[in-house]
Amino acid sequence: MMDEFGPETFGALYAEEYDARHNPGTTQDCVELIAGLADGKTLLELAIGTGRVALPLQARGFEVHGIDGSAAMLD
Repeated sequence: MMDEFGPETFGALYAEEYDARHNPGTTQDCVELIAGLADGKTLLELAIGTGRVALPLQARGFEVHGIDGSAAMLD
């Protein structure tokens, strides 16, 4: 069973509802923390997913790069 589960499977199952299900209301706090700690304008987010954190940081002027194993999460 687990042999059939991979990065593309996770995205196919959860991408559409991921943000709603996994945001405990702390996204803005997270963005504020990272923006305050970032010593520069270039950031890397591993498992960037839907961009829930990266996109607000980019809007604040940070250059954000990311990687994710799921094309559906990136879409």
